[in-house]
Amino acid sequence: MGAFSKVNVSMPGRVTLELPDATKYSMEYPKCEVEGLMKAEKILNAIETLTIKDLTNSYELMVTFDA
Repeated sequence: MGAFSKVNVSMPGRVTLELPDATKYSMEYPKCEVEGLMKAEKILNAIETLTIKDLTNSYELMVTFDA
């Protein structure tokens, strides 16, 4: 790959989602890697861990990505 062909990005902070049935979820997005910056087709790879918390039912889901 050439120079500036990929970049790592992050969206720090939490996102809260409330569904019509009043269930609330809190999410912390994983860091992502974007490949193909100088090409027409871009590839988005999640890296590290995505955490989703069900605030209504006290569940937590952690998905670990292996790029």
